[in-house]
Amino acid sequence: MKKRKLGTNLTDLLGIDKNSYINSINTSAPPLPEFESLTIYGVIRSKGGSGEKHIVKKLSQELIASGKKVFICYKNTIESDDYLLKHFLPKEISVLINPQDISLEDNGGVINLNWWDNNSVIEVFQKIKKIKGATIILTCGTDSAGYMYERIRHLQKVCDKIFIPIDSHVHFSVEPAIGICEASDLNTEKLISCWWHKVRVKGDTQHLLGIIPASDVSKENERMIIEYVKNKTNEQNNDSLVPFLTNLDLC
Repeated sequence: MKKRKLGTNLTDLLGIDKNSYINSINTSAPPLPEFESLTIYGVIRSKGGSGEKHIVKKLSQELIASGKKVFICYKNTIESDDYLLKHFLPKEISVLINPQDISLEDNGGVINLNWWDNNSVIEVFQKIKKIKGATIILTCGTDSAGYMYERIRHLQKVCDKIFIPIDSHVHFSVEPAIGICEASDLNTEKLISCWWHKVRVKGDTQHLLGIIPASDVSKENERMIIEYVKNKTNEQNNDSLVPFLTNLDLC
């Protein structure tokens, strides 16, 4: 499928100043060194409420189940009493770690790390890479979902895979993700769309997840993809959606 170039309409959807956006496309992000002994994932949402925290939780759960020590690096500051730490993330990593205090004894946790600052990234990654079985998840945390394109372009150099959470119920979640997946100057082989769909299962609300490669995400396929997600996200077909890490051979 031929990829289309990313148009300026996406900047309107994401609330980005067009001049700074266009200039950023022509400006390479400072290079990060390779961290060969580390597995690194990115989770960059298409908009606020598109399911970023659900993907981070599920990714963490499956990595922990496979024996990994998971370190979640939030670009935006997480407080020690944050809901994510107290009630949402797996208990094994529900601890806030000061970057200066990372040690070989750590079994995972949450780190406030402005991963736009390469010097900070290098300092933290050099510590984590010494921990056997360590895996890193880079994500945003609570804020507006602007600068999605720049964030993905910056992270694609260091991440093994980048997940794009999309809410199948919300058009303004679907549209930006389609633009990203059709961008000709991004490494779309690293991009994975995670479409989630809220359903009632046995009387409880669940957020069921489906994975679609970026190569299958396009404007032409939008209706088909949404119907696919809706058809797959029900109690009978739940096993076809989860777990998704093993299906992608990421563990």
